[in-house]
Amino acid sequence: RPRRPKRVDEAKFIVIGQVVGEFGLKGMVKVEPMTDFPERFDLGNTVYILDTPYEILDVQVHKTQFRLKLKGITKVEQAELLKWESVCGLADERPELFEDEFYAQDLEGLRLVLEDGREVGTVDKVLAAPAQDLLVVGERLIPMVREFVLKIDLEKGEILIRPIPGLLDDAAIVSRNDES
Repeated sequence: RPRRPKRVDEAKFIVIGQVVGEFGLKGMVKVEPMTDFPERFDLGNTVYILDTPYEILDVQVHKTQFRLKLKGITKVEQAELLKWESVCGLADERPELFEDEFYAQDLEGLRLVLEDGREVGTVDKVLAAPAQDLLVVGERLIPMVREFVLKIDLEKGEILIRPIPGLLDDAAIVSRNDES
């Protein structure tokens, strides 16, 4: 049963995957990627597990996973100790994005606001889904599509949305004037 990985210092690291098992007897690890940038797992790059840097000495791709040979991990027993831990890259080495692209972790904590100024809630997390990412706001799931998401303003700390009828429970939406 998977255990929760140890907390990652988000100021220093960004989670790019999770070790889901070992492969072979020489200490390779199976990594489930959690990034839109698979090049982060290229040969020669450095990844961090439990704050320890590991150079990638070999990479194999199998279906959706990466099998990595990490410098210093030479036995299956060493690889087993890393199972379920987060695989990270340095936060200040994040790849550049286009103007209308955002990192999921940058959206967490932003306020979700309707066009008329009523606040829906705060983004708890961004859930990767096959068709599109979903903003998780309490019990609600808001699709990250241009029809609904009008503007993301990191400086103001909010996401402006226009939901279709029935997407939100109106009872939970508060007017900014209601907050006293």
